[in-house]
Amino acid sequence: MPSVDACDFLAGWIGGAAGVKSSHPLDTVKVRLQTSNAYKGTIDCCIKIMHKEGPKGFFKGMSFPLLSVAGYNALVFGVYSNTTKLICQWRYNDANHQARYSDITFASMIAGAVSVSIGAPVDLVKIRLQTQTGSVEPIRLNDVKTNVTRKVEKRGFLKPNPLPIVSQIESFLVRSSDSANLIPIRSNQPEQYRGVMDCLLKIYKKDGLRGFYKGGGPAMLIRDIPGYVVYFLPYTILCNAFKSRNESRTGPIGLILAGGLAGVLSWGIMHPVDTVKSRIQLQGGKTGVFECAWNMYRKEGLPVFFRGLGVNALRGFPQSAALFFGYEMSVRVMRG
Repeated sequence: MPSVDACDFLAGWIGGAAGVKSSHPLDTVKVRLQTSNAYKGTIDCCIKIMHKEGPKGFFKGMSFPLLSVAGYNALVFGVYSNTTKLICQWRYNDANHQARYSDITFASMIAGAVSVSIGAPVDLVKIRLQTQTGSVEPIRLNDVKTNVTRKVEKRGFLKPNPLPIVSQIESFLVRSSDSANLIPIRSNQPEQYRGVMDCLLKIYKKDGLRGFYKGGGPAMLIRDIPGYVVYFLPYTILCNAFKSRNESRTGPIGLILAGGLAGVLSWGIMHPVDTVKSRIQLQGGKTGVFECAWNMYRKEGLPVFFRGLGVNALRGFPQSAALFFGYEMSVRVMRG
């Protein structure tokens, strides 16, 4: 029996980190489109994020997946590669024997099933952080004047008459506002989570360890078991197609193209299931997979399952290209 190869796990970690850095802004747009009907489309979503939250809005929740998704991909690629070798050892008495497409299919299904153990909590926290938005609402100018006056008097500035500075602020606000009586400011509704650790603690305090898998676990099994089959299998086929006859392995450009196209295909096909999974995780697992899907169809129709499909497929190319390229090149370097 072949021993477990740690190189595949480490290379998966490196590739996963590269994939996150190359695709997180598009992933944020994808999640917003999947979980909210407040956007008309991809461009509208990008404009609203930039207008309300600035460039930082596209990178919300990135620190967590940069570490955790790297670990998640380390598990996926490590399990997939080692399972493939185990199958080859069992079928052909040679762990390094070229795997057939049936072997790759079975190894992909095993990797997809095992990946949920880490993938469900990672996706849950990422989605919760990505969907936090800072809303804007108007408040009355008189309330601003009152608050400014109180703060000026409290701190002792311009005693005994703070009115000149208040008048200057009032004049600026009126000129800057669409209405003489209302000004737009950030809503006083705080974001639910202050960061990754705060999100993890609140989920754990509310539901314990089960809270990290509520709804998302079953949905991810439905998504990832077939999803990784249409990920690794097309990648292998494309790598063989891009490899020259006189080459023993695919070149860097071939790896990038094969990985990117496999990502577009996999994320495109599994997008409806991914949309249901995102909704369930955002709702805290209050409904099951099929119940959530039925409620979505009943309220928003069939198009709801394809909302964000374009940006998801687009995101799949740079993410998977960087992921597979980082993985393959890391393995080659570590194995000399």
